[in-house]
Amino acid sequence: MLNIMEDEEKRRRGIRKIRKLPQMLQTTCQQSKQLFFFGWLNKWKLLSYIENNRKVSLIVFENRMFEKDLVKIKGARCGVKGKLWKDVKKREKEDGLITITVDELNTSKACNNCEKIILEPAKRTRGNSILVCKTCNTLWQRDMNAAKNMMTISLSTWRGDGRPIVFQRSNENSNRAT
Repeated sequence: MLNIMEDEEKRRRGIRKIRKLPQMLQTTCQQSKQLFFFGWLNKWKLLSYIENNRKVSLIVFENRMFEKDLVKIKGARCGVKGKLWKDVKKREKEDGLITITVDELNTSKACNNCEKIILEPAKRTRGNSILVCKTCNTLWQRDMNAAKNMMTISLSTWRGDGRPIVFQRSNENSNRAT
């Protein structure tokens, strides 16, 4: 009886930790919609808002955006990015939104329409900010394309399909030390 009450209390708070991979792989489709994996935190978070049928905002950040800013120096002020991250995480605890971080591998190189890595700089433009896809001839602003691709990755993960193949790391790159 005590375990049931503890589980109910964890469900109400909206936080649940699962540490074993086999348990993660055995979740049904319905459970996978209720649990969302935050990889860099090694946490599963129970999505209480699904039970309430209310909409919640999703904010997607690239995972290396806050690395340099999170270094703590005694007596120094917190940086702007660190302050933003703290405020967003505080709002997330209040059930106002969900924040996730996504590995930005190939997000600005792959076309969002055809999901192929065939983007090259557009002719008659300076720099690499405007890209054109060779297959579908779509013009992309590099950052907008990356943002749409990060949203595609997060929605694909949300549905339980994992990362699209275009955005997965190859075996030879995953063994490299960063």
